[in-house]
Amino acid sequence: QIIDDVNKITFNIVCFCLIVSCNRFIPDDEGVVNIKFKSAQIYYLKNNFDEAAVRFGEIIDGWPQHKYGRFAAQLIVESYNVREDWSQLNIWSRKFATNPRLMADKSFSKTINEFIEFSSFKEIIKVFEPNKTEEEIAGHYIGFAKEFPESKYAMIAVYNAVINYDKANRLEDAIAQATKILVDFKNFKLKKEDIEKSKKAGEGITLPETVREKTMYLAATFHGRLAEFKEAADLYEAYSKEFKKAEKREDAIYNSAIYREGLGDYDKAISNFKQYMKEFPKK
Repeated sequence: QIIDDVNKITFNIVCFCLIVSCNRFIPDDEGVVNIKFKSAQIYYLKNNFDEAAVRFGEIIDGWPQHKYGRFAAQLIVESYNVREDWSQLNIWSRKFATNPRLMADKSFSKTINEFIEFSSFKEIIKVFEPNKTEEEIAGHYIGFAKEFPESKYAMIAVYNAVINYDKANRLEDAIAQATKILVDFKNFKLKKEDIEKSKKAGEGITLPETVREKTMYLAATFHGRLAEFKEAADLYEAYSKEFKKAEKREDAIYNSAIYREGLGDYDKAISNFKQYMKEFPKK
């Protein structure tokens, strides 16, 4: 314990001396960059990332073209990514994205843009979902899809908005977002490399066709709950035609028959009942 206390005291003294040294340098002194970087590095190596980020940030703001400026920026975003601090990763990545000198490096620019997109999505899941209402969460997912319409997370973000509007019993809004998935994301595909990356990272990934199937069935149930029986029947029929092997296809055919009967559309009701009896004779 005594050794640990001495080490902590020594560490604090070294950091203090370095900070004082930094303040004594005049702004144009080339040596100040090295001193500031060493000061920040000590905090970084001791896992005090927030203090390190402040000092790295000073280097980035004052000497963006210096080799340490670019390196400092990289250390900041990587430290927050490793810690899964999505809010700070988002804040710093967006800050760096506004710095044209840093973003002039194509590799760094690509990394930053990926961090912005990824951290924005993760922040909704890990930070906002546990603390906000369903309506607010849905709004965040919709905002994400608008900001990143080409993102591999865009379709699932809209689907998550559908789920949260359903939980909040805001069925009209849920239907509006479900329609967006069925229309705007009809031809949405994930890149093979994105699928492989997700698998390697151990992340669960839902394929676009699965999202579409779930969404179409949910949309039909939403219309049914709103007594919009024609719209519900139309969607159930479209579902049974498009998804031949879906688990809920049996229910979709039967439900569409019931709704058609209720609407007085007996020809379609009979057709759907016949289809049901033919495909599921044991039911």
